[in-house]
Amino acid sequence: RAMLFQTVAREDVAVGYALKLVARIYDSSKFGRCVLGVDWLCQTLVVLADISRRVPKEVTMWVASAAEDVKLNRELAIALIPHRLLMVNAPEYVKEMVTAVDGGRNGKAVDMLVAVLQVCMIEKRCVSTADCGRLLDALAKAAQGPRKGSEPLLKLLDDARSLS
Repeated sequence: RAMLFQTVAREDVAVGYALKLVARIYDSSKFGRCVLGVDWLCQTLVVLADISRRVPKEVTMWVASAAEDVKLNRELAIALIPHRLLMVNAPEYVKEMVTAVDGGRNGKAVDMLVAVLQVCMIEKRCVSTADCGRLLDALAKAAQGPRKGSEPLLKLLDDARSLS
């Protein structure tokens, strides 16, 4: 932390370090898979976000533009969202997730988004229905699509309606 305050380009250093930490959360190392390790990484990211307000935006853009296995990783999203490190209402993230859902044709994307919103919006209440409005709209369209609404999807939509 002290090194970050002394450098001239501290925002760039903070963003670069943050992206490395996000990669550690996602990688398959033991540290990135244990609860304590993920919590430590997230808390370090929060400190970096205090140093540079660009950190959450850059993390969100990195996740949104990453390969599908990163973008659709529910553990990564569930770890970042409560700390306001992954902004679910950022236009880049919303666009990528709506595209991934593909009107309900991509079951993996629908299942991931349902699980993430269930935890972050309903159980932990760390994001509001207003933050997730466009994502919920995409899921509502998916519920009417080719897969028809699965029980978890329909339950999430009902719970979201009751919250708003």
